[in-house]
Amino acid sequence: MSTIPTGLPSPFRDHLAPLKVALYYCLAAGSWILLSDRLLLLVVQDADQLSRLQTVKGWFFVLVSSLLLFWLVWHYLRVVHRREAQLRLSEERFRSIFETAAAGMVLMHPDGGIFQANPAFCRFTGFTEEELVRMEIADVTHPDDRERTLENYQSLFSGQEESIHYEKRYLTLDGRTVWGHASVACLLDRENLPGYCIGLVQDITERKEAEEALKIAHRELEAFVYTVSHDLRSPLTPIIGYAELLAEQCCDRLNEQELSFLSEISSSGSRMVVLMEDLLTLAKVGQVEQPNEPLDAGEIVREVVRGLVLQNRWDGVSVEVGSLPFLYVPRTLVVQIFDNLIGNALRYGCTSGGVVEVGGERRGEAARLFVRDHGFGIPAEERDCIFDVFYRGTAGKDTEGTGIGLATVQKIARLFSGRAWVEETPGGGSTFWVEMVDGSKDGERDRDG
Repeated sequence: MSTIPTGLPSPFRDHLAPLKVALYYCLAAGSWILLSDRLLLLVVQDADQLSRLQTVKGWFFVLVSSLLLFWLVWHYLRVVHRREAQLRLSEERFRSIFETAAAGMVLMHPDGGIFQANPAFCRFTGFTEEELVRMEIADVTHPDDRERTLENYQSLFSGQEESIHYEKRYLTLDGRTVWGHASVACLLDRENLPGYCIGLVQDITERKEAEEALKIAHRELEAFVYTVSHDLRSPLTPIIGYAELLAEQCCDRLNEQELSFLSEISSSGSRMVVLMEDLLTLAKVGQVEQPNEPLDAGEIVREVVRGLVLQNRWDGVSVEVGSLPFLYVPRTLVVQIFDNLIGNALRYGCTSGGVVEVGGERRGEAARLFVRDHGFGIPAEERDCIFDVFYRGTAGKDTEGTGIGLATVQKIARLFSGRAWVEETPGGGSTFWVEMVDGSKDGERDRDG
């Protein structure tokens, strides 16, 4: 908590200064009277002359004392006036900021009573300042947030927190619920007790409404994707099955063209099933909780490579796994990243006898992963759109795929405040980079895989 600033001296110092002046004056006066009288008695023997000199000495003392007191009072008043001017200037500046601030500002007593509110806070709540000063902060707080607000203020008054920052709902004059980001600090008085609280409230209603609309749209999109992947996949099963059954049982009664038609039906249906599964995977990204323990990215790469071997994705191509950072990313998402990137490198970027390089590094809280091939590469004009959904590119037109894998990689990267991009490999080929901020601290959570 902060101390209430003031331009005036404390009451203790105000009373102490005159006391010091009085003590100094008594000391000086007593010393002057005692020493001057003894000096005159030693020097002057005549009684009349001694009386006249004592009179002169007395008037001289009165004159000097008056000048000294005048200077002291003048100096003290000058200091007081200067401090009062500084205080007025400080108050005027605060008043100017208070009145013109775009964010709402409100001053409250320790019991929660409002005693001052700026125009921005009045516009935010719909109440006038005259109405607000007769209310407590709980009166303009949504009922569901009042208990949390009370707990936050208690932590301020007890000294547990110097300031608090949180989002809460407010009630307006017309009964609407609005959202605000509140930053509150409690200022101490000269006795080190809570004097008053000052709160800064920023209107975040539009942002909250946009977030809610985005959540609704996301849920609707997920529902649509589930419908596409489930309801539309159901009729594909008999279509593929009957086409294969007809091709098997009626092969001797059908000509070559008719068999090719059945084969095209079966293969198209299978491609549709794969597309549905990829769409479902894309929709599920972001629904997995972040792990508490680091994952060995090197181990995951080796697991992915073993899986690709079983899928016969090899044609004499070798995969070299270099240094990889440990990651605080859900395992399923890391598997999807490497499965898509390494799979694409084997499918599009390598010829027999080629090499795919996998590695990574950590830069503070960000982890960077790369998959590098030495194939034909990606044209420069396609590198910006290669991560778009359903985009295949020149190299992928004649190869199986759905165009969703790289879009999934990009979505995972953005989920962790990062990005995915592709660069040209020196000498030919493509290097795919993925950067993610997983919250790991450099040197604390990083080990080589």
